[in-house]
Amino acid sequence: MADRALGNPLGNPLALPRNAVASGSGTYPSGSILATPEAPSKGTWLALDGTEWDERIFKLGGIGAGIKAPTKLADPAQLPAGVGRGCSFSPDGAYLAVSHGTSPYITIYRRDGDTFTKLADPAQLPSNAGFSCAFSPDGIYLAVAHNTSPFVTIYRRDGDTFTKLADPAQLPAGVGRGCAFSPDGAYLAVSHNNTPYITIYRRDGDTFTKLSNPAQLPTDAGFSCAFSPDGAYLAVSHNNTPYITIYRHDGDTFTKLANPAQLPSGFPYGCSFSPDGIYLAVAHSASPYITLYERAGDTFTKLSNPAQLPTGEGNGCSFSPGGIYLAVAHSASPYITLYERAGDTFTKLSNPAQLPTNTGFGCAFSPDGAYLAVAHNTSPFVTIYKGRRKNWLAVPPNVVRVRVE
Repeated sequence: MADRALGNPLGNPLALPRNAVASGSGTYPSGSILATPEAPSKGTWLALDGTEWDERIFKLGGIGAGIKAPTKLADPAQLPAGVGRGCSFSPDGAYLAVSHGTSPYITIYRRDGDTFTKLADPAQLPSNAGFSCAFSPDGIYLAVAHNTSPFVTIYRRDGDTFTKLADPAQLPAGVGRGCAFSPDGAYLAVSHNNTPYITIYRRDGDTFTKLSNPAQLPTDAGFSCAFSPDGAYLAVSHNNTPYITIYRHDGDTFTKLANPAQLPSGFPYGCSFSPDGIYLAVAHSASPYITLYERAGDTFTKLSNPAQLPTGEGNGCSFSPGGIYLAVAHSASPYITLYERAGDTFTKLSNPAQLPTNTGFGCAFSPDGAYLAVAHNTSPFVTIYKGRRKNWLAVPPNVVRVRVE
């Protein structure tokens, strides 16, 4: 698939120019990306031959969110029981999972509008403190990386019920710190404390089978991991230089790429690919606390640091589904820093009016970009924001202009 158009979470199948942005109403040229008001826009495309077509015929986009003015929602009636370490939305946005430090170690909410209601705990819980969690792309599976054996616990979802699967025959070799499903749901990666530091499973139905280790391993304890949206790359952040190890994925084989020329400056606790796979963010312990790479083929080149940096150790990061926004959870107030991307430039946005109460460890956008969850160190342990909703429209290249009313 061609590069994803800015603000278009479904990609850019017509290879529209990146970073061409307009907003409001009026007439715009081919290649523009339009951010329209909350209600679906009414208007027409004007084709090259002068024929007018209803805009819905050419509509490529989905719902995104303007997170420039995020509003904190009321806390859930039932909170996680301890330090929030990680969070993940289901692909349909109906569920939010929060991994945390005290039993039951994983708390799952069902979302109804802006209300998040805690579900009954799974009958079988993770064995100890949860560090990370991830839904599969179909929303059927939920993986939790945690502190003691089996180090990863995998649930199958049926409605609002999460049932623990049998543990994989071969377990991660130490404390599970991060986990991520591939975009096709066929693979599950778990980053952990002991060699090989990354364990990769192939899923066949409800069975997760460990693959052979990559020929070249991360150099030390794995903190987090992330697949690129096309599944072609797997990034692993870890405890020793080069701090980030990136693999190219081909079938069951994961081949290490050359290290980026410029490395993160400290222990990297979180990593995240942008939805178009062009950018990789790494949150880490030393200034600038967030390192951003741009990918060209198999080469990852460090971008200039944002003009305004996070105020403390970067612990987690997440791109919005449209790729316009980047959230970084970190150790000093405001605990969450939001950036807006324009091309290769990341500009800090104003802080939310109501901040998380303490160190942010993990963050996640909902699949429609309307919600941002932040897992953090003190009660309420998870803070949820709602952004201003927009429709994204992409003007196809065979259209000379669009009129939006």
